[in-house]
Amino acid sequence: MDGLSTYESAAAGSGGKLTPVNCWMHARRKYVEYVEAFPQAEEALEMIAGLYAVERE
Repeated sequence: MDGLSTYESAAAGSGGKLTPVNCWMHARRKYVEYVEAFPQAEEALEMIAGLYAVERE
């Protein structure tokens, strides 16, 4: 999910059947942007890469 308010509305109207989650790609982009200024962001990028690896399996 990319944070579009429509998704929040759909989840709210689903009677608990839908849970909104955010897209890791959108979050990852920010870590990539800031990794040079904040080297600790690399750890988050490694964790996200781990999630992508699980998804590929």
